[in-house]
Amino acid sequence: IRINNYQVDPTNMRVRKQVAFVAQDDSLQTTATPREAIKFSAKMRLPSITTDDQIEILTDKMLEELGLQHCADTIIGGQLI
Repeated sequence: IRINNYQVDPTNMRVRKQVAFVAQDDSLQTTATPREAIKFSAKMRLPSITTDDQIEILTDKMLEELGLQHCADTIIGGQLI
């Protein structure tokens, strides 16, 4: 595995915190909103001591960074929705 063209050890915890597996198929709930999907991901990935208020702040920041504020509460949808 390479990060910024440098070979890294994928078993190193510092490396593991910088990478994530991305499935080729969409794994988002089609009935969720971007806000709900990001919040769910944060709850799964962050330490359990992370408060709901901290997750809210991080979710809002991520929505802003991704430029999704205008559709943050719109259902993601899928083939059937």
